[in-house]
Amino acid sequence: MPGSTARTNTPAPPSVAMRLAALVACVVVPSCKTPSNDPATQAPTKPTETILSGEAPPPTVPAVAPPTSPLAAHEATQFVLTELTQVERSNSRAATIDLRYDALDASGNSTRMAGELRVVLRAAGAEPEYLVFDVRIASEVEQVRHFDETLRVYVVRLEPVFTKPPAPGTAIAVASTLRANDGGVLESTGSFAW
Repeated sequence: MPGSTARTNTPAPPSVAMRLAALVACVVVPSCKTPSNDPATQAPTKPTETILSGEAPPPTVPAVAPPTSPLAAHEATQFVLTELTQVERSNSRAATIDLRYDALDASGNSTRMAGELRVVLRAAGAEPEYLVFDVRIASEVEQVRHFDETLRVYVVRLEPVFTKPPAPGTAIAVASTLRANDGGVLESTGSFAW
């Protein structure tokens, strides 16, 4: 029927409480494996494009880059920006944003995602208003680099470059598009407070 929208019941991603319980269990139980990689310690990705207020928004679908190593498996049917996203601002160093994404299969279970990720941040009142980040999660090495085994989320660390930063507390809109290794395109939107 024209103008109608289809609704599907998608399982909710694991809650913050469930993730924190898993993290606490890892700390308390001595046999719990400590992850060998902490994505939040990786060097942040800098913007690949900036767009000033009043200019047209950037395209949201990333370009496909040639593979540099074996491609990683992609099984996600959706990915969701979680409430675990963090902003770190300091007078002594550049701000960083750790976006955390759940990659979920059709049953709502945590799974792997792989491909070319484009993240577009929109900060109303800031200059530039739009920041575009292209992040590769296509190869096995890149997938491991961005995956937090403890919380079972993908971490994308960004370093925003503003000439006029947003005011503290400003809502930053996030539009994320993954061109998956299997050829599909997944989209996710959300926001966080600056």
